[in-house]
Amino acid sequence: MYLDSGDALSYDTLVMATGARSRRWEGPGIKSDRLFYLRDIGDATRLGLELRAGAHIAVIGAGFVGLEVAAAARSLGAEVTVVEVGDRAMPRIVLSEFSAALTRCHEEQGVRFYFGTRVVSIKDDVIHLSTGEVLRADTIVVGIGSIPNTDLAAEAGLAVDDGILVDAFGRTNDPCIYAIGDAARHVNELLGRRVRLESWQNAQNGAIAIARIIAGHVAPYAEMPWFWSEQYDHNLQCAGLPLDIDRIVWRGDLGRGSAMAFQMSGNTIVGVQALNGGRDMRFGRQLLEAGRSIDLERLSDPYSSLQEIARVA
Repeated sequence: MYLDSGDALSYDTLVMATGARSRRWEGPGIKSDRLFYLRDIGDATRLGLELRAGAHIAVIGAGFVGLEVAAAARSLGAEVTVVEVGDRAMPRIVLSEFSAALTRCHEEQGVRFYFGTRVVSIKDDVIHLSTGEVLRADTIVVGIGSIPNTDLAAEAGLAVDDGILVDAFGRTNDPCIYAIGDAARHVNELLGRRVRLESWQNAQNGAIAIARIIAGHVAPYAEMPWFWSEQYDHNLQCAGLPLDIDRIVWRGDLGRGSAMAFQMSGNTIVGVQALNGGRDMRFGRQLLEAGRSIDLERLSDPYSSLQEIARVA
């Protein structure tokens, strides 16, 4: 391995933890000094100085990052507008019912949304939208996803495809090289496919698992994906990444601010999402990870203890 200093290092085992970078907004005004991205502590520190009472904040993208920034900015007294190219918030993972509930929460707090809308150009504090409307903002926060840092891996001849491709043990196509974290697209045996995960859980637990494998404790790294988001006083949690769902079993009352949704394939839970249901989410994850057939009538009964259902599953 050659360093930019010109030094060369030899290795028996190499771990690539090259991470990911924020996807940049592309268009006229791309180099505006009003554009902010949120990827590391330095980004957070710089952005934090902009979030103040009376400031006008525009957010491009209504994913987890965009909505959490919107909630933080609004809580500090800033005026906030969110522009999203899709037809709703958090469309990739979150069920539409939870998306709508959190959107209403933001709107009640004074956040304005433009769905189905693109940013065409940015000049100084002026943002031109695809609808023909014009926004003004002191600060523009872009949260439109990330790109895995795979250039070094590709140059080394490793297989890459939306991440560095690794097996269930974190190994690349070079058996001496492993990859972890946001940069790795690993085989998840629980899901039966490759996934690239950007979450605290994967960054920590994946690194621990691969370290153990390298140390000789060989077992596949396979955990059910788990994400969460805090917006105002609401907590949203999602577990699993199901592709095929034939029904949803609900518990709770979303109209009263708390509900849990079980995404089903037949009588098997393949995903769980909850809004303000942190305690029950623990048992929901246990049911998901068990992968067994569930009594749907009992699961949907709000008077049935989820803890007891999980205990006997």
